[in-house]
Amino acid sequence: MKRYLKIFLFVSFILVLIYIGFTFYKENDIKHINEFVKNDNYKIKISYPSFDCKSIDKRIIDIVSFEKEEFINKTNKNKDKKYELNIDYTFSKYKEIYSIYLRIFYYIENEYIHKDYMIYYDNVNKRELSIEELFYDIDKAYNVMDKSLNEYLVNHNLIRNNINNSKHVMFAQDGINLIIKYNNYDVINIKISYLKLKDVLNKVYFSEIISLDKNAINDVEDYEIDNTVLERNIDSLKNKKLIALTFDDGPTWELTENFIKELDKRNAKVSFFMVGERAMNQEKLVKLIHSKGHTIGSHTYDHKNLNNLEDEEIEFEINYTNQILENIIGEKIKYIRPPYGIYTEEILNKYNMTFILWNKDSLDWKKKDTKKVKEYLVNNLEDGDIVLLHDLYKTTIEGVLEAIDELQENNFAFVSIDELAKFKNITLLPHNVYRYIR
Repeated sequence: MKRYLKIFLFVSFILVLIYIGFTFYKENDIKHINEFVKNDNYKIKISYPSFDCKSIDKRIIDIVSFEKEEFINKTNKNKDKKYELNIDYTFSKYKEIYSIYLRIFYYIENEYIHKDYMIYYDNVNKRELSIEELFYDIDKAYNVMDKSLNEYLVNHNLIRNNINNSKHVMFAQDGINLIIKYNNYDVINIKISYLKLKDVLNKVYFSEIISLDKNAINDVEDYEIDNTVLERNIDSLKNKKLIALTFDDGPTWELTENFIKELDKRNAKVSFFMVGERAMNQEKLVKLIHSKGHTIGSHTYDHKNLNNLEDEEIEFEINYTNQILENIIGEKIKYIRPPYGIYTEEILNKYNMTFILWNKDSLDWKKKDTKKVKEYLVNNLEDGDIVLLHDLYKTTIEGVLEAIDELQENNFAFVSIDELAKFKNITLLPHNVYRYIR
């Protein structure tokens, strides 16, 4: 009897793992908690942050639990139909002020229902804040935001009447991100520098910004871009073995900024496939990368497997990221690298983008060893290769730079995706997939 009981418990445990999956990983003192539940009646996909602080964690869990319970109660009324609940989030911070934007998507009886929650948290005093506490005059603050919104609408030929009344404001290091819904489903993200909001910020939380003069503020609107480096002489690369090093999942200020400086010294260009939620909080870095002639492409908003998403979620992952990047660099985003290299023919045909994959994988994320990264590059590269790397690891950056130094002495040159296609006289077409360019 005990033997059967053990078997029953083991099988039950396996079934729980299959039908309800929780995964935890930590980044910048935040745990990302994911839940997946699927049965014959409904599917639930949930992602939310945890900060190891009872007050804010309870607030988030209460919202998630309420929405989940409400959803399940509705599905119980009619078990003959299919239902779906998706909860995900965006996070940014200024100093120790956290902005958490929870997005709720219901699919119930052939209708999508959208709900949003905006939470602000003071990580020093361990308490939730209201938007009114972050601005000393909320009405004047909204007037500044409306002015920037109107400028955006005019510049992009959009109609004011299609704007949803709700405004979500997220505080990042170099300014706020104003998130607006357009036509109910599309999302507009407008970056507004703290310089424009200086006179309406609450000095309790933004004293450093208020005390700075204009030239001391990271004013992303006034950041000068020098595009002269974008055009390199083709003759200078004749008879060279051309390599496209590509970096996923970033950018990260701590590593990528210095990496760009080191690439400059070596006259090397690379490509970055950026995650939207990182890029939106590091505009100055993204502009720096673009100004130095490196190719910028999309790696979706938060690195989800596109094959596991509904059509509307995929549109958000791709279109919102494109909008974030285009707003920063002022150019259309042509290239996308789907997370894990996974896509469907439907996705490939639907989005007017060129899919850039790779034919050489450094496995740098697994090795995390400077010497092994360098050795792989030195021993495995051929003319026209596209190499997969990540600018999240110091060992990768160090290994890449050491490899470049050695390979440049052996007739190799390092170029961006744009340059590689140009120098090979190949037109990269939308709806096509490229693993190398020869």
